[in-house]
Amino acid sequence: MKQHKLKSFTKIFPRLVSGEKRSEVRVNDRGFEVGDVVTFQEGQLENGEFVYTGRTISGVISHIDDYGCQFGFVNLSLSRMGLMLAGGEDE
Repeated sequence: MKQHKLKSFTKIFPRLVSGEKRSEVRVNDRGFEVGDVVTFQEGQLENGEFVYTGRTISGVISHIDDYGCQFGFVNLSLSRMGLMLAGGEDE
């Protein structure tokens, strides 16, 4: 199991927290696998730089699919949102 830290814009982040958003399309550049933990770090662009708010939420990848995605992208299905982790391998 790996832990992946991903940016999440302030506009999207509340939907992850509420459970409305249970999937995420991402570039498949990290070797995502079912069972890996993803931690979304909320932030927004300020003067061209991503500035973090300090809020995070984690979940577990329950399914990975590339059907209908552009080449090199995958759709990650997420479960157990809100899971908090201490330690783990950072990506």
